[in-house]
Formats: sequence, structure tokens, C-alpha cells
Amino acid sequence: MLSRLFSLAFALTLLSACDTGQDGTDAMVTVTGSVTDESASSLTSSASSAPVEGATVTASRVSARGSLSALSGSATTNASGQYTLTTDATADATVIAATRQSFAARALLEAGAASGAQVMAPPMTAETSAEADVFVAVRARESAADAADVILFVTADVAADIRAAATTAADVAASIDAALAAEASASGASSSEAEEVETTRRENAATFRVALAASSSSSARAQAFSRFETDYEDAFAQTSVTLNARARASQARTKALIRFSNNLSAQARLSMRRRARIATARTTALAVEAAFRARGASNARLTALAQARANLIASLESAGNDNAQNQVESTYAAVVRAELAQETNLSAAQLSAAAQASSAARATFNTALAASPSGATIGTATVSYFSAVESGARTAFGADASLAIEAFALVSLY
Repeated sequence: MLSRLFSLAFALTLLSACDTGQDGTDAMVTVTGSVTDESASSLTSSASSAPVEGATVTASRVSARGSLSALSGSATTNASGQYTLTTDATADATVIAATRQSFAARALLEAGAASGAQVMAPPMTAETSAEADVFVAVRARESAADAADVILFVTADVAADIRAAATTAADVAASIDAALAAEASASGASSSEAEEVETTRRENAATFRVALAASSSSSARAQAFSRFETDYEDAFAQTSVTLNARARASQARTKALIRFSNNLSAQARLSMRRRARIATARTTALAVEAAFRARGASNARLTALAQARANLIASLESAGNDNAQNQVESTYAAVVRAELAQETNLSAAQLSAAAQASSAARATFNTALAASPSGATIGTATVSYFSAVESGARTAFGADASLAIEAFALVSLY
């Protein structure tokens, strides 16, 4: 209920941005923030790192199709790189830009952020500049992707390669677009639930933006991002989409991002895939643990599974290539299957029969994945894949073996 009330208040805030003052002038908003040099990362730089003095700061709203319209006002950064900009209030997403001679940096304000009286922008860095550029490119595609999606997937490595012209914002936007389309297709969420997820994620982006602006250390920024990453995956929590279905939709999202990120530079590709895999790993592992918990698994077994989840995420963080990431996921799946066999007394023959059925379904899925023209078709293929795996597991384990069927299927794409 509180979430729905917050969403209503958020919507009313957006509507209020269309109002004008009693004197007939447009409503105004004061934006505060800071500008750092282009080599800094929003998650790793210190608050005082390389401030840019004397930069001119302006604002532009981003249309639904990715065009930029300049808003009124300008400001100049002080010796600490800080600025206070008074500009037109708008319900649209807004790009704040800073320029000085050959230097340029940008930061993104999600839709609704600039509709009030005051707003704190994230410190401008190479990462926030790339986020703004990718968001504009996403809008140009008329994609369902929003600011939160861009924040999640545009890493410091992606930003560095965009700045170096090793990859393009348009190609990054295309991979994010495909990933979100796959998630939507696989989740089974209604249109109203999809809108609620989008609103929740936008609110999460706002919370992260404020935390980032207020953070004075790299550890605080990293903690804020970790919270944002968790909240991003939990955005379906207020919908009818089960944790199991959310995990499968997240797997579809990652498969689509992997499939459609081949045009990116090697560094950007690996970084985005790592970010996607980690988000999916968390949701998948939590769904596995929930299935064991529902069956009444012991605390010792649940602790072992939680440790396997922690190892999975930590190992994905350090994996240096796609093959290493695949191996990390396979290791986690093996742990789950071993715990499953002990919990349910499944025989080796039963597990082998289920694995054979899963292998056949995987081959069909891989063929569909390679030929898929869009993220949406990958979402559909993912749903079909899990249906086939469950059918094979049901035959191997028995129709009443709900835990075995659910947990086996969840890790079968690993």
C-alpha cells in the first residue's frame, strides 16, 4: 500500500511540473551539483577529485524520441567544481551539461527529478556523461528502457570505451533495449504491472542519485550502488510475478544482452555482461533458496546455499572473460544439484534423465538464441525452454517433486 501511495505521489509530482506560477511565468527548479574531470568514475572517485572550475552549466530536457531541447538559465562552476543552476522545471528526463573549452561532461536526471523546486544532480564524471549519452540514444530508439536501466548497465569501463570511441552509445543502447524487451516478454507481467516496475525503478534511480550526490567517499558510493542494484532486481516484488518467474525473466534479460552486445568493444562487452550476470545470479540464487526454504530445508542447507550465492557473485565480479563467467555459473549449478540430491534423495539415474532432457532443450534454445532478431523473441524462447526443462524434470523426478523440478530448472541455463 505504501509503495502504491508513493507511486501516486510521484505521478502527481510529474503532473505538477506542467503548472505555471501565479504570475504566469513558467515554474523553475534549482539544480545543484559538481563537475569532476572526465577521467573520474562516479563510483570510485573521491568527492574532491579533479574539480573543474569555470565550466558553464546548462540543462536540456529529453523528449520521448531522444531530441534535446535547451532549457533556460546557465551557471558557472566554482573552484570546487560546484554549481547552482536555476532553470525551467520539467517532468521530462533532463541532461545537465558542463562545458569549458574542449572539456565537456553531462549528468542525467530521471523523469520527474526536475519537476520540483530543488534537485541534487549526481557529480559529473565520464560515467555520468556516458549514462546521459546512452539514455538519449535509448530514447531515440523509442525503447522501454529508462534511466535506471542505463545506470545499471553503463559501467566505468563502458564509459571509458565510449569516450575513447572504441564503442558507441547507440550500440550500448541497442543491447540494453534488447535486454529489457526480453525481460518484459519472459516475465508475464501485465501492462499495468510493467508500468509499476518502471515507476519503481525510476524511484530507485532517484534514491541512488541523491545518495550519490551526498556521498563523500568511494565506499559510500559503492554501498549506494549495491543498494540500487538490489532494488533494481526487486522492482517486481509488488506485482503478481513470482520470485521464480522473476529469476527466469532476469535470465532472459541477460541472455539477450549477451546476444546483442557483440558489436561492443571487448572491454565494454565484458563489463556489461558481468553486470547483467551478477544481477541475474542474485535473483536466481534467491529463488533457489526460497524453493528449498518452502520445502522445509534445514538451516545448515540454507546456509550452504547462501554461501554458494555469495561465492557465485564474488567470482563473477573477478571473472576475466566470458568463459570464466560461464564456469563460475556452472560451478554454482553443480552445488545446487548436489544439495538438491541430498535434500530430496534423488538418484543419479533420475538426475541423469533430467539432465538429458535439459540438454536437448538447451540445444533448441541455443539455436533460437543465435537466430533471434530481437530481445522479445529471446524472452519467448526462454519461456519455451523452461517449459521443456520442467516437463523433462517432471518425468524424471515425478510430478510431486516440486522442489526438485523448480530448483533444477532454475539453474539449468547455467
